[in-house]
Parts: sequence; structure tokens; C-alpha cells
Amino acid sequence: MKRMKKVSSILLIALVFSFTTLTSISATSGRLKGDSIITCNGKSYGNHGDGHWHVAENKGKSGWYPSGESLGYANPCAASEAPAKKPETKAPETKAPEAKAPEAKAPEAKAAEVKQETKPSAPKETPKATTPKTETPVQTPSVDKVVEEVVELDEIDTEALELETKALNNTAIQSISIGSKAMQIKDKETYFINSVSDIKVNLENEKAEYKIVPGSDLKPFEKNNLKIELTSESKEQTQTVDLPVFILGTNDELKSQNVILKIDNKDYKLNDKYFKVKPEELSKLNKGEIFIGDTHFAYGKDVKLVEVSGKDYTHELVFDVMNNKYSLPIQSKEASSSNVLLGGLTLIGGGSIGAGLYYNKKKKTSPKSN
Repeated sequence: MKRMKKVSSILLIALVFSFTTLTSISATSGRLKGDSIITCNGKSYGNHGDGHWHVAENKGKSGWYPSGESLGYANPCAASEAPAKKPETKAPETKAPEAKAPEAKAPEAKAAEVKQETKPSAPKETPKATTPKTETPVQTPSVDKVVEEVVELDEIDTEALELETKALNNTAIQSISIGSKAMQIKDKETYFINSVSDIKVNLENEKAEYKIVPGSDLKPFEKNNLKIELTSESKEQTQTVDLPVFILGTNDELKSQNVILKIDNKDYKLNDKYFKVKPEELSKLNKGEIFIGDTHFAYGKDVKLVEVSGKDYTHELVFDVMNNKYSLPIQSKEASSSNVLLGGLTLIGGGSIGAGLYYNKKKKTSPKSN
């Protein structure tokens, strides 16, 4: 029983304390303490001394009075960086010595004075405080939108990185130059050169590098395979390209080859001295071909059959290839008219002799006579 009474007493005291607190908070009349007046965000606040706050309204000489309902016990200016506290010394009471007879004022004048002094506070009570600047976070993009923008930026960065990487690792050949002529590299075609130094490789990426690696034994008037070693700008990619070339040599080197003159479907081999051709066959020379190994030529405008004297052969077959002059001796029992100009000697597969750049197609079968 004593315990029950003790609990009941505690509950009763708590209820009385709560009632007292609630009634004190809801009180709105009575003068505010002068030293409690503070100002922030364009408004003044004060309390009665019990800790709960009101919007403060200046009543002139009468002091500060609450306006509106209680704001609770929290300091309304606590969120402000530097709340301006109004000193009591600036209150209108400081003007009291100038008033010789304050009680002589008519009530109407006093009311007018109070009304006039309260007018400036009216604009301060406009509902500007209902839209505080702290509401700006509402305009913050959603998480999904932020993630989407980040992903999009990441994709752009990835594409840029891929393009940059592709450029840095590019080892593609744009063209090759032999002398002053530039041609695209094509399959099953042979380039005619005087020496390896004639070859220049043009790369799509000018900052990439190349190196020509000749075979161990380059032979004139034969097909040789060179290798072009490519290195990308980034030094991370390498590539090797095969380049078949037909290296031209001297006239003596040409004669030392297995050269065959084919006329009217007949083969004439170059012996130690010359081709031996019957006179009646020599007139058909403009339909013939010259074979050097598996590389063959057809007659063209740059080939001349020239009659010679004082030698152990009767004619010379004269032609130019890339500014190299060649002559092949022919022995015929009956001399033909001298300085006979034949049709142009061209490489089978394209280009004309003497033009500077030539291709070769490997001969698989013997040509048929026309």
C-alpha cells in the first residue's frame, strides 16, 4: 500500500508539473524581458524569463510585448550564424529625461504613437519565413539521374580512351613509295626496285615506326621477300608485313640468268653469248615475250631491235627498266632492217617498262601463240 501511495504521489506531482508547464508556454500576454530581445532574419524575439519565446513587438516606451503564439523553448535564432541581440539600453526608455510630463499626454496621442511605432513591424510579419532558403535541396537531382549522368560521362571517357588507344596502337600501312611513286600494297603483286633503299613506307600514324628487314641473300632478277616490321606509337603493338620485290641488277647479271626468249610459241635460250634465232622467226619478235625465271615481259614501246656490226651476233634487243638500260644479243643468219621499233615492253599484270614502278604476276603456264 505504501508503495502504491508513493507511485500515486509521483504521478500527481508529474501531472501538476505538466499542467503548469503547458499553461506557461501558451501564455502570450505580459511584457517581455528587455535583455532577452534578439534579432535574426529580419525579426525580433524575446521571452518572459521562463524560457519560452515569442515574436517580439516594440511598443515604444512601454517596451517589448509578445506577438502571436508561443514559439516554444528553442532559441529561434540558434540556427543563425550571429544573432543580433538587442541591448536594453537602446530601448525607448533612454528618451525619458526629455519628456517633462509623460503623464500629460492624451491617451489618443499615446495610442497613435504606439500604432505608428508598430507599423514598421508589419512588413516583417509577411509570410517570407514560410519559404526558407533551406528548402533548396528539393531541387537536387535524383540519385538515378546523377548515376545516369555519371554513367554517360564514363561512357564518353571510355570512348575517348578507346579512340586514343586505337590511334596509339595503329600500325596500318597507308602506302609504300618506291622512288617517287606511291602505290597501295596488294596481294600477289611484286614491286620492282633497284635496291632496298628505294622503299619508303607511309604509315597512317606518322609517329609509328617501321624497319625493313631484307632476306639473308637478296638475288638480282629474282623474286625476294622482304619483311616490314611495324611498331606502334605506344610501342605496345607490333606487326610484320611481307613485301615481295624483284630486284634489278646490272646487264651482266641479267645475262647470267636463265633468260628465255619466246617467239611464236618457241623457246630460245640465252647461251653464253646470245639468242640464236632464225631470220624468219625474228620477224615475229613483236609477238614474243622474255622470261627471267618465273617473271616475264611482253613487248612494248620501250623495246628496240637494233642491228649491230663487228660482233659475233647480228642484233641487240634494247630496253629500259626503271632507268636501267639492258641489251640482249641475238644472232640471226640473215640481217633484218636495222633500228626496228617494236611495241612497248610491259610487265604482265600492269604498268609499262620505264614508268618507275612495276608489278609482276607469276607465270604458271606458257603463253599461247597469237
